[in-house]
Amino acid sequence: MWKADRYQLAEFPTFDLMRKLQWFWLGFVLCFAACRETPAPMDQPLPTSCTELDSLFAKLTALDSVLMNGEDWEVCKPYLDASLSALAYNQRPGNKDCNYLDQRHRPEDLRLMFVETLRSRIEEDTISAGIYYMLRWMGIFKDDPEISEFFSEEISYVAMGNPACYLGYVQQNPDQEVMLLYSTKWNSMDLDTLLRRFSSLPASEQVVGFLANLKEQRSDGS
Repeated sequence: MWKADRYQLAEFPTFDLMRKLQWFWLGFVLCFAACRETPAPMDQPLPTSCTELDSLFAKLTALDSVLMNGEDWEVCKPYLDASLSALAYNQRPGNKDCNYLDQRHRPEDLRLMFVETLRSRIEEDTISAGIYYMLRWMGIFKDDPEISEFFSEEISYVAMGNPACYLGYVQQNPDQEVMLLYSTKWNSMDLDTLLRRFSSLPASEQVVGFLANLKEQRSDGS
């Protein structure tokens, strides 16, 4: 949850609305992807069991639990690393029988909830290192434009909600600066607020310059 003494949501109503709609949008995306990409059951029946998928869900549930329970970051990291390898393996080309995004499997289980949990944790506790996992997860799902956009929006929420956390990752990983800036879905309606918040932080010239240039480009309609 947001901390009441950090920022007032009234400053950016469009951002608040995006937060409220994000899980409705993601559910629609996943359902659409399943209908679009998955063959009809008569053509390719589901396997009666899938130990790989069961194991993946168990890992992601455990990850969500340690994050939600506020465990130390060093305790959470092994769970995060396990999620990377398990998700990358599951999203390998040709894996249609036991794919995590196929909601015919375990339809009662929401997908990608752990992403929201991590985003809230790193935003509230200013854990810049957590952005690394957001970017890695985005890379795993890079072939799905809708889910990639979801990750891009999640990163933008960190930038808006805790610019110091976002800037900390840029400063700690200068080789990833350009990738992070372009992987963030910046909301045009929030650019003035973002510029004000980042400008108040020391050594923020890289991000401020990028946002100022982005504002100018969008104002020109380019």
